[in-house]
Amino acid sequence: MTIETAITRHLTENAGLAGVLGGRVYPKRMPQNPTYPTIVYHRISGAREHSHDGSSGLAHPRFQLDLWAKTHIAAKDLAEKVRAALDGYKGVMGGVGGVDVNGVFLEDDDDGYDDDLQVYWWRMDFTLWHNE
Repeated sequence: MTIETAITRHLTENAGLAGVLGGRVYPKRMPQNPTYPTIVYHRISGAREHSHDGSSGLAHPRFQLDLWAKTHIAAKDLAEKVRAALDGYKGVMGGVGGVDVNGVFLEDDDDGYDDDLQVYWWRMDFTLWHNE
């Protein structure tokens, strides 16, 4: 399983998020005419650790999650639920056959409003240390 699939499953199957998101977690871009709230994620780096013998098998990519909602309060609530689901997570992510994650760390976040879409957003950057 890829780390992207593991993230998607982790967010869509998380008890605190499942009822709010209804499975609306997408790579790279939202579908046309989306239902809110929704999450779009992007890999923004793909760092890997090496030793003198070559690859260690340890990766620590950074992912940006863009959270979209109709109100600022809904965006903030979604951000808190995502933070609770990911920040500090350690274990097998994505269920059976998932990815062995050593730790997930919230690196940065900010919020705003998109005039064109007329929705609020919350941007969160996470680093996921995992074994490949």
